[in-house]
Amino acid sequence: MIPSYIIDEIYSTVNILIKLIGKDTQILLIGQSANYLKYCFPPDYDVKCVAMSGRVFTDNKTTPKKEDLFNYYEYLKSLNIEDKQTILIDHSHTGISITSFSKILNRYFNFISRDNMNYDSRGKRFDFINLISPLQSKGCIKEPDIRFIKTLGYIIIPHLVEIANEKYPRTIHHYPHWKWNQTIDIEDYKETNNILEKIFNDKEKVILEKVYFKNTIKTLDYDFNYD
Repeated sequence: MIPSYIIDEIYSTVNILIKLIGKDTQILLIGQSANYLKYCFPPDYDVKCVAMSGRVFTDNKTTPKKEDLFNYYEYLKSLNIEDKQTILIDHSHTGISITSFSKILNRYFNFISRDNMNYDSRGKRFDFINLISPLQSKGCIKEPDIRFIKTLGYIIIPHLVEIANEKYPRTIHHYPHWKWNQTIDIEDYKETNNILEKIFNDKEKVILEKVYFKNTIKTLDYDFNYD
């Protein structure tokens, strides 16, 4: 179902993250690309997987209906997301979707009023680590809005594109704001998740040096063979 080199890269990514993030920090894995990391975190880490897709609160066209936004708050509540030290993990090209999620989280925690529908309202910054592929050139990776996101660094994952392009089974809902009027069931992917969890647990753990962390885009080094 998933080749061993993908499992090794995911395990190596989590190995980096647990060196950077303490157990008292809430880790939010945003969307499908980051979702596979959940299989490799130790059980004593506070990891939550969040379905969120696309742009929200970037302009009037992407501002959701208030009733849909409150429906999404209920979804976040079902995940037991807490107002505590938090770090966001996602695969981002433009920085727009992770900025969008920060704007939602600001409202959920009332750093911006929950019923404030002004897309340009100011809130607080959330820490963020970006998962990127060596197939992305430096010029294609844009910084998120610094008013809402503090980028701590980047983890380069050689075959991330295979996960991002959904070559392997989806494990979390595709949930753009125009679907927030629909309630999703976090149990929908239970069977797939159980199968993948067993595959990851049974695989011998391998740490790959070609999966690595950089704290700035300027120091990224793509000079390696990722095949």
